[in-house]
Amino acid sequence: MSPSFSLNYRNRDLVLGALAGRVKQPTDIAQSEKALLSVNEGSLYFPIFHRNVEVGGVFIGLGQVIVDAIVETKRGAIGQSREFLWNGSLLMLSEDGNWSPPETIPVKGKHLKEYLLESVDEAQERAQGIFDRFFEHNRDWFDETFIQRRRGWVAQIFDRQRGKCALIASGDRIVLKIADWKVVLSGNKLIEKDGRKKVVVAGRGGTVIRLG
Repeated sequence: MSPSFSLNYRNRDLVLGALAGRVKQPTDIAQSEKALLSVNEGSLYFPIFHRNVEVGGVFIGLGQVIVDAIVETKRGAIGQSREFLWNGSLLMLSEDGNWSPPETIPVKGKHLKEYLLESVDEAQERAQGIFDRFFEHNRDWFDETFIQRRRGWVAQIFDRQRGKCALIASGDRIVLKIADWKVVLSGNKLIEKDGRKKVVVAGRGGTVIRLG
């Protein structure tokens, strides 16, 4: 499929493709040792290309995020696994060569109405808006960060209830943000913030600091 939209930022080599279809079955689209990201059957899929190579996509629909935010300390395990179902849209980018597009099937009008869309053109406009908003605030991100590191993936989620959420995985580093809660994992180090409360865990032996 050939790309149909171009991006007028420094990331001009990234383009959003036309609606490819709806996801045929529940699919894990990205995973690491500590994180898993999936999309549900029926979600709409729009591929993203970098120099004609498919590197991710925009999804409109539903899915799931799971993050194992647990580390061991002298005081025992701290943190917790986080799991939530997202309902809205997702922009996913991978540049480590491990991106496998989900299998899709054709879209009919009744499928679009499930997401309050009246036509394929309206669906494309919504996906384009998601695509543009991401790079409006991260215009140099893909070129300066992922292209250099060549590992990991990033997902930005617009959930109807929680608003904007983010999940980033690069090597052994995980960042997950859901509303006022945020966790950063790097190896066996953890920083967790929940509103005003903050927990810092450093090293396997573990110094635990609670603020707020």
